[in-house]
Amino acid sequence: MENLIKAMERIRPSKEYSSHNGKLVFYKGDDEPTQEEIDAEILLIESEFVASEYQRKRKSDYDKEGLSFDKFVELLIEDDTQGLKDFRDARNLVKVKHQKP
Repeated sequence: MENLIKAMERIRPSKEYSSHNGKLVFYKGDDEPTQEEIDAEILLIESEFVASEYQRKRKSDYDKEGLSFDKFVELLIEDDTQGLKDFRDARNLVKVKHQKP
């Protein structure tokens, strides 16, 4: 259902509708999307989600390793050369572990 709503927001952003028992109910006008349009948009949303899986995994690992932007800035301000090297090495390990498709 979530992807159905996302699809509608993307293909008919100004269309007024609601959801009732898993079906869309339209309020105004004749410009209802076809089921084919909706299905195609849902497939696109699902493929984008799968394609960005590496990003979600990287973010999770960055958080676990304490590799935040704030930490990076802190190391720069402190001029911590070894800390920056360790930060870069840890970041690269996460990138190798979760490569782009």
